[in-house]
Amino acid sequence: MYIEDSLYKALHWRIMHEGPSKVALLILDEEKCYDIDEKSTTPGLIFQNDDNILSPFTNMTGYQQRILMYIQRMGCHYWSINSSRGHVLSTSGPDDTRTELMGLYSTLGNTSGELNRHYLHKPYPNAFKQTWLRNELNQYGIKYLALMGNEANVCVLATVGTPRCPSMGYAGLLYDKTGSGATHYNFKVMTCNHVLNCGPANWSKLAPPHFCNLEFYSKF
Repeated sequence: MYIEDSLYKALHWRIMHEGPSKVALLILDEEKCYDIDEKSTTPGLIFQNDDNILSPFTNMTGYQQRILMYIQRMGCHYWSINSSRGHVLSTSGPDDTRTELMGLYSTLGNTSGELNRHYLHKPYPNAFKQTWLRNELNQYGIKYLALMGNEANVCVLATVGTPRCPSMGYAGLLYDKTGSGATHYNFKVMTCNHVLNCGPANWSKLAPPHFCNLEFYSKF
C-alpha cells in the first residue's frame, strides 16, 4: 500500500501505540564493498567518524542514520543483514556494514542499542530464504518491520516479498514460489525511497494480495 505520509512519523506512532518490543529495523546489504548511491539528495544527518559528531548533510545516509538512532533510542531490536559472500552462515558476525551506519551502533551511550543488535548472513537476495530471520523475529515477538538498505529493486524487493510481475525483468526472476518474503509471513513492512539505495523502488505502488502488509511511504 502506497501512503502519502511520513515514514518517520508513522514509525514513531507505531512504536508509541504497539510498544518498542513489537517493532524492529532490518538494515539490508549496506556493506562496505558496495558503492552507495547518494545522487538523490535529501536533507538529513551524516555521522562523522573522525570527531564523533552529527552534522548537517543532504543524502540518503542521513535519513538511514536518523532511523537507526531512533530505533536504538527507543530500545527496539535491529538486524544488520549482509550477503554471505563465502562466509559460513552466522548470527554472530563478522558484520560488513559500512562505517557510516556501523559507527552508530555503540556511540550513543545507549546500552540497549548494543544489546538489541543482531547479525545475519544471507545466501540469497531474500533475507528470509534459508536463514534464521523469521524464527528470530518470531522469537522476539516482532510484528512490524522498518526496512532500509541496498538495491531497492533486487534484495530489498525480494526480502519484502516479490510479486509475480514478469515485466519487472530481473527482479521478477527473484520471485520465490514458496512465498518466503516478509509480507507473505504477515510481518507489516514500513519503508520509503529515502532510505533505499539504488532506487527508486519500481514496486512501491503494486498491489498483489500480500502487499496489503506493505506500507510504502511517500517521504521520510
